[in-house]
Amino acid sequence: MNDDFEDLLRAEFASRAGTPFVPDDRMADAAISGARRIRRWRRVAAGAGGLGLLVLGAAVVMWNPLTDVLDRDPTIPPTSADEVQRDLDVEFVAERGGEYGVLTAEDDFVPLPVETDPLSVFRVQDAYLIDEPSAVTVMPPGGGEGSTFQDVPEDHHLGVNSQATSFTIATYSDDVERQSYRIHPTDLPEEPEPITFELSYEVTLQDWSDDVVVVSADLFGTTGGEGGQYYFEDQFDWGLDSIGTAGYESAVVLDWNDPSYMCVSDLEPGFGASESEECGDFGDQEMRSHLRSASGGAPVTDLVERASADMPQLPDPPEGGELLQETEPDAERDGFYDKENVLVDPGDRWAMSFDTGDETWAMIEFAEDGSVTRSSLTPPEGALRPVQSYI
Repeated sequence: MNDDFEDLLRAEFASRAGTPFVPDDRMADAAISGARRIRRWRRVAAGAGGLGLLVLGAAVVMWNPLTDVLDRDPTIPPTSADEVQRDLDVEFVAERGGEYGVLTAEDDFVPLPVETDPLSVFRVQDAYLIDEPSAVTVMPPGGGEGSTFQDVPEDHHLGVNSQATSFTIATYSDDVERQSYRIHPTDLPEEPEPITFELSYEVTLQDWSDDVVVVSADLFGTTGGEGGQYYFEDQFDWGLDSIGTAGYESAVVLDWNDPSYMCVSDLEPGFGASESEECGDFGDQEMRSHLRSASGGAPVTDLVERASADMPQLPDPPEGGELLQETEPDAERDGFYDKENVLVDPGDRWAMSFDTGDETWAMIEFAEDGSVTRSSLTPPEGALRPVQSYI
């Protein structure tokens, strides 16, 4: 899954009003501005078992009651590192003997080519991504020097596509209110020129393939949810033309409140955007046909379905529940989301919560049948955080 603070914030404040997002909503914009000042792109939303959560600074927005797994329970069972390594293939970033490395699911220690504790480590197809404050390294699974990008701004964040075959180094420019994306492959070829494009703050990158880019935006606020032809590039300068210039066949825009509603831009690869976008419901056969045609025959339906399913969506409150905004730790959650580190598996199998130096970490496991299990994990010796795996 791709995780995005802005989507959650705007969707949340829109849901409070019971209407689509209003662009001049000062409360939402203030919260989003705060999110942009957070320089590490962390996923903190878990969309399983009826759980929806956003953490921004000390403020927590969530449904209450959630699920009984988050209630205070003095009998939370312990879980060993061997269990999560064996059953969930969890790997850990660890420090041993003054060296940083990945402790694999087989309990092998693979050294990382870094001298200090990295911000994050991600597992992708045929590689590890190592995120440092001003560098990103792509390392083979067995270790080695890999390929390092040194010219990375400190305010960058990393994103990985759903196929785990490429990643983006994204940076914000407050001066021009644009987001710049550099797309790199993960298979460590001789380094080509990266694919680059720039999008407006109003548009968020969700997923991409070699031919298609999927983004999200406030479509209902611009089209009212009606089908037909629209002119986003002329009216809003969203940056869809830069996706075409980068060589993509099409851009698909999903509404961030209702991703079943979409608009398709039939791009001119290497040149720019089309004159207009066609909008409608993803389930409509005519829209699907237009989507396939605009994508030049590239497989696109599965890509859009994954992006739609992976977009953060706040659930309806349970019967008798209400939406709370709190600034103090809530005893009912037992402090799970009040820790320094809250990491969620991109594959939605687990979430872990801990402060640096904790001897035990709180863990939530999400099963395929929808059940949710809370446990207390004793991490391996020297473990700093879990590796987040996209494979």
